[in-house]
Amino acid sequence: MMLLSQNIINNSYDGVTEKIKQDLILKLKEKGIHVSDILIDMDSDNINMKVCISSLLNQWNFRQSTD
Repeated sequence: MMLLSQNIINNSYDGVTEKIKQDLILKLKEKGIHVSDILIDMDSDNINMKVCISSLLNQWNFRQSTD
């Protein structure tokens, strides 16, 4: 599992975290990467985001080797 962190500064429109989550999920899915979890911590100045991802190819290979 890989954790990525990203800071996003002062975006004031409503629903910014959901928009970011959905955009990120779509972009990573296009690249064959499965998002297992997105954790968002938001305060008045920034959004801290941790994304748990894993490659679908790696998941398939792991399942094949354990059968």
